[in-house]
Amino acid sequence: MPAPALASFLIAVLAAGAQAAQAALDDAGTLRVAVLTEEQQPLSGVGIVAEARDGSTWQATTNTSGIAVLGLGAGFYRVVASHPLHVQVVEPVVRVVRNKTVPLEFVLRAGVSEEMVVVASAIRKDAYGSVGASFLDREALRTAAGSGADV
Repeated sequence: MPAPALASFLIAVLAAGAQAAQAALDDAGTLRVAVLTEEQQPLSGVGIVAEARDGSTWQATTNTSGIAVLGLGAGFYRVVASHPLHVQVVEPVVRVVRNKTVPLEFVLRAGVSEEMVVVASAIRKDAYGSVGASFLDREALRTAAGSGADV
């Protein structure tokens, strides 16, 4: 292949790669995970694993402020927080939104055991009230499936 043709080919390949990288960045969101102890103190050295529905994983470790930040593509993730001296905590579904930072907070209990702590929130606060009588805060509405960018 002549040198000018090879140079043109390489430029085209690099431009295509740059466009793909830019497309991935445009679809990215951020997951900000804060990990605290039961005494509400930040916990450093906690391993955070975010697993996408296709099985791919991303990992981070909390800093001295108990914070870990993961840049993820928009979608749904299973997030696990684990520390050798604390009980592992799992959030089964976290929605990451494009161009947004989604906050997530874990409280880890001291001790090592084979139990799993499930963190959940009540959708309906009044058992005798109507379904439409529930109250969701702004963050719950913004990150709910069916709202925002996926509509």
